[in-house]
Amino acid sequence: MHFRPLVFVLLALSGASLQAQTLVFTPNGTGLRQDYRYSLGLFFNLSQPLTIASVGYWDDNLDGLSSPLSVAIFDRSGTPAIVAGTQEDFSGTLGTLFGPVVANQDGTGRPGQFRLLNLPTPITLPAGQYALVAWGFSYTNEILNGTNTGPTVDVNTFGGILNFVEARYDTTPGVLPATLDQSFAQYASATFSTTAISAVPEPANGALAAGLVVLLGCRVAQRRQRLARSSPVKCGLR
Repeated sequence: MHFRPLVFVLLALSGASLQAQTLVFTPNGTGLRQDYRYSLGLFFNLSQPLTIASVGYWDDNLDGLSSPLSVAIFDRSGTPAIVAGTQEDFSGTLGTLFGPVVANQDGTGRPGQFRLLNLPTPITLPAGQYALVAWGFSYTNEILNGTNTGPTVDVNTFGGILNFVEARYDTTPGVLPATLDQSFAQYASATFSTTAISAVPEPANGALAAGLVVLLGCRVAQRRQRLARSSPVKCGLR
């Protein structure tokens, strides 16, 4: 069957498009680049359990790291502690670039994108209070910080079960941040995904996937008509 490669491409692109909807924080194209080397936390609450499959950091210039950087999810209920199995330690280009790209960060022409790493085993967080914390940014890999015009990331509520609370920072790495940041501050520092991340690229837009659906349908019709010895069907995209 000659349309098998087309089926594979279509499924791969469709899967990548769906994965993009599983990130908790995605950049909205705004924000100012900032070097902050200590703990940065994005606090959130869950009203129902949510499974985390990968975590990631903001890759300034898409070139990986020159020094180590860590991301972890803290449980804020009771004595704050890292949820077992959620910490990932990044170095070099470890991980997969994923999600929307900010092509011109802070007017510098430097692109930025999240780089994610799959957890060894997906972790289900029960309903509760949490924080996504990153530490280890540097002048060679900066975050995007919100401005007084608004936050620099959009929040995925996963159908209303996740509620973003606030952003906090600290002067100690690897801890739950204590200092409340300004109300507009939502950093492009870290994110997580509810599905494992692969290196399959995302389509530029839905039109590509839609066009492949049309071609696939046409190839199926051609094969059926050939088997029926009827006149051929012409395939094309207008």
